[in-house]
Amino acid sequence: MSQRAYRDLKAGMKAAGEVVVASADAADYPLAIHLSDLALHEQALTVDLDPLLDGAEYSAFMEAVEALAGRPSYGFDDVVAQLQQHDDAAAERLLQRLGNLRVAEWEVWAKPGTASLVERVVGTRAAVLDTGSLADPRARSVVSLAVMGFLRRRTRRQPILLVIDEAHNVLAPNAPSALERAITDYGVWVAGEGRKYGVHLVVSTQRPQKIHRNVVSQCDNLILMRMNSVVDIEELASVFSHVPKSMIAEARSFAQGEMLVAGPIATPAMRLHVGERWCPEGGADLPTTWAFGSDAD
Repeated sequence: MSQRAYRDLKAGMKAAGEVVVASADAADYPLAIHLSDLALHEQALTVDLDPLLDGAEYSAFMEAVEALAGRPSYGFDDVVAQLQQHDDAAAERLLQRLGNLRVAEWEVWAKPGTASLVERVVGTRAAVLDTGSLADPRARSVVSLAVMGFLRRRTRRQPILLVIDEAHNVLAPNAPSALERAITDYGVWVAGEGRKYGVHLVVSTQRPQKIHRNVVSQCDNLILMRMNSVVDIEELASVFSHVPKSMIAEARSFAQGEMLVAGPIATPAMRLHVGERWCPEGGADLPTTWAFGSDAD
């Protein structure tokens, strides 16, 4: 592709809609949501409330949330304020649970009066979730649940591409908690049925065996760069059985920029080499001049 063709393509993509890249430290698109972005049962999952096992506390939580339903947005501080107005054992136990979990202090909550990531995703062409930028596993789970839950419930079928970076953080095969299992269920739904509703999924990881198999098996296309793990290569060869195993095995010897592309986007499967980048390089922890030092050191 010539640079002119690239500029034309870039202009067309820009006109098609915005691409949101969200990470913990992004000034424009932080991984931050409001509690109100979650459905009631999703909110209960964040504090491990079961409607049957924790019946009284769940009812107290539901009553507090319903009292806030008229607000544009709300958070756990608002829920606590509602619970403090009730003098009963269930409300006291729930307040103790929220205090012990320190859920209101999680880094994922957007500040009152600010737009959340879910609001920013509306109308975009693509949303990239850099889940690995969040240190707390609970925060990764909650923000992923909010975005995927919103996409599942939305009524407008505007096409959107959801990219989950470091997806092994949120789509684990053996999720230990109800919250994490709910995210995996959403991931399986998006991968398997989302395209019918205009939701398309890209799962990015260096450890494919640590992603739920029902998610990976629903992916039609494979873009594979260098991979050293024999176990991961065997897992990919098993899931993507339509790709010659010998081609997947070659990933152990890929040089920088080499990749295997297979599926509907490349029939038959082919080995490619990425051209020189035209955009500024990002993602490095250190500037390229670090080894030379500076007067400020």
